[in-house]
Amino acid sequence: MSEPSLTLRERTTVIAGPLTNLTQNIASLFTQSGSDVVFIDKNQETCQRMANVINDQREIHEKFGRASAIRCDFSSPKACQEALSQSAQTFGSIDIYIDALFGTAAAPVKGEKSLDLFEELITTELKPSFYLAHQVVNYLKNRKRGRLIFLVPEPFLSGSANDTTHSLLRGGLSSFVKSLSCELVDQSTTANVLSIGPTEEYALHHSPESSSVKQALEKLKTHHPYAKLVNSEAVAGTLLYLCSPLGSAVNGQTLTLT
Repeated sequence: MSEPSLTLRERTTVIAGPLTNLTQNIASLFTQSGSDVVFIDKNQETCQRMANVINDQREIHEKFGRASAIRCDFSSPKACQEALSQSAQTFGSIDIYIDALFGTAAAPVKGEKSLDLFEELITTELKPSFYLAHQVVNYLKNRKRGRLIFLVPEPFLSGSANDTTHSLLRGGLSSFVKSLSCELVDQSTTANVLSIGPTEEYALHHSPESSSVKQALEKLKTHHPYAKLVNSEAVAGTLLYLCSPLGSAVNGQTLTLT
C-alpha cells in the first residue's frame, strides 16, 4: 500500500480573498504540489497577474498546477455561487476551499464609528464567508476528500488593542466551522480554522505611521513584548499538510500559528 504524501495532484484549490503575500505563497506552494488554483476576488486583474506568473512557471515545470482568477464582489449569495460555478468549470472541480476574506483593519469597540464599523465587517467579511461555505459544500460532497480552511488573524497574538470587534467575529467563525465539520463528516470532508499571528502586512496595516516592518513590529511589542512575525511560507506549508492526505484526521479544529 502506498504511503500518503503531500501531493495535491488532480485537485483544484479555490482561494477567496485579496491577493497578499500570504495568499501568493499559498498559491505558489500548492501549484508546485500539483494543485490547480483559482483566485476569486474583487480585484481580478491583480490576481490574474499572479496567475500568469504561476502559469509561466508551468512552462518550465510541467508537473506544476495551473492558475486562473475570477472576479467576485461577494455582495450576495448569487454572486458567490456564480464565482464558484466558474471556478469549478475552469479546471473541472473544486476540492479545496481556502477562505482568506478576514481583513486586517483596526476594529475597536470604543469610538463613535464602532457600530458602523461592526455592520461593515458583517457585510464585507462574515456574510461572504457564509455565502461561499454554503455553496462550496455542494461541490465537495461528491469529491470524498474535500477541505475547507478559514484563515483569520489571531487576535491576542496580533498584539492590537484595536482588534476587539474582529475578535467577536472570529470567535463566531470558529464555532461555525466546528459545527460545519460535524455536518460534513459523512462526506470525508474536513473543515478547520487557521488562526495566524501577525504577518508583515498585518503589522504595517496596524501601524501605518511606521516606516518599516521592523518599526511596525516594535510597535506591536508595546502590547505584547514577545510578539514576532509569522512566516508566510510556514503558514503555506501547514495548509499544504492539512489539505493533503496526511491531514485527513484534523477536523473541526482552530489551529494557531505564531
